[in-house]
Amino acid sequence: MTIVAMEKNHPEGIVNDKLIVVRNASLYEIKRHITEFCERFRKFERLTLPSLTIVSESEVVITFPRGLDFDLFCFFVNYMHYGFCDTRFVEVRGWTSTKPGDEWMTEKIVNQHVMLYAQTDEDEYDKVFLTTSDNRGYEIGFGWRQKWKPLAKPIEMYQLPHRDDSHA
Repeated sequence: MTIVAMEKNHPEGIVNDKLIVVRNASLYEIKRHITEFCERFRKFERLTLPSLTIVSESEVVITFPRGLDFDLFCFFVNYMHYGFCDTRFVEVRGWTSTKPGDEWMTEKIVNQHVMLYAQTDEDEYDKVFLTTSDNRGYEIGFGWRQKWKPLAKPIEMYQLPHRDDSHA
């Protein structure tokens, strides 16, 4: 079951299709991480406050009603994943569409739906992985070793966001 349509038009004409699903984390921790991220990145005028929707006891959906740039969205997915003390059980996945002009964009993935995620068993915390809707995988590195690296195969196959009905 799809939680939201991947593309919806904001009243001000902003196309906003960024969505993050967090599973198996406490609402308190999720709110704390969002607050920390917003405080850390508020110097960017392009950061907007996210909205939370509690889907179930174990699932929260985060959206950005006023939009968010692709690079900050990647940072946010990474921050939400690695901010938890024990990431073995917490799942963080983000979905969006890419567009020309997005940071780190290449002609191979522009104008596509993508899924972003971090790996639990990674010891490098400064990157996210991206899988396109046609299942091409990439690694996006941040910081001084900022890079965009195609993978031989995606770490995870693309999937649409769906609702966790196991706790309904």
